[in-house]
Amino acid sequence: MLTTKSKNNVKIHLRQERWEHIISRHPEMSSHQSEIMETVQNPDMILEGGKDELLAIKFYEKTSKGKKYLQVAYKEVTANYGFVVTAMLLKKVTKNRRILWQH
Repeated sequence: MLTTKSKNNVKIHLRQERWEHIISRHPEMSSHQSEIMETVQNPDMILEGGKDELLAIKFYEKTSKGKKYLQVAYKEVTANYGFVVTAMLLKKVTKNRRILWQH
């Protein structure tokens, strides 16, 4: 299990079960575990997601698919605990989400 802190200073965990979910649905993410944690800790922006999720977004010049945005959906359950739900590479940022924080 990996742990980092979100912009709200909440410990966010990437558990093995969630990691297996991510790479089973998005195999291109298998080499981007550290980038997932970096995106939660130091995003370019945070969008409002569905189901009480936050969407951390960060642009990367080099990924397994070239220049892409990495989007990490995570939940802050309490002031001290949260977890990564999923992560994926995107060509562009979703426009129909409310921006909660931007660098």
